[in-house]
Amino acid sequence: MNILLCAIVFFGSLAGCFAAPDYAKCISNLAKGTPKETLESSLQTLRDAGAAAFPALILQLTNQADADPNYFQEQKMDRSPDGSFHPHAPTIGEVCFGIVQTQVEGHWPKSFRQYYVLSPRKAKSWVEAHQGLTLPQLRRAARQESLRRAEADRAAKPAEQSLKQVVAFLREEIENGKK
Repeated sequence: MNILLCAIVFFGSLAGCFAAPDYAKCISNLAKGTPKETLESSLQTLRDAGAAAFPALILQLTNQADADPNYFQEQKMDRSPDGSFHPHAPTIGEVCFGIVQTQVEGHWPKSFRQYYVLSPRKAKSWVEAHQGLTLPQLRRAARQESLRRAEADRAAKPAEQSLKQVVAFLREEIENGKK
């Protein structure tokens, strides 16, 4: 009987190792007060999942619960009613958007970010419109869309040097994505 019980416990624990990750639980673990190890493990699971986690992440874009401010530090500052500034406390929704955007678009130079395709408002519809694509295909689609917008702006303002740099950057990003 003890051998049978041990076998059941052993194989039951193995089944948990091969089960699909619970993305909703991982997202809830991004909240304020979650132990650092649990938070880091959950964040890594979401990142490693790539596009597979996007539906769960997108469902949480409007989640206004506080994310762990010690782990997720936004670079922007909020103005208080008295006029002073204080660090912005990130929400779970903002962190979820950040994961999706980083997976799809990466980190661009600040002066080029106006050509990012994704925004918190547009992320759901964009991901749904590109459903079924792999993460590398999503990256390529986003870069191509950004390049089209930058090229249109450059055609309208051919003398603007910064647009030439944006177009060159995006073309290089697309080319590097082929490798």
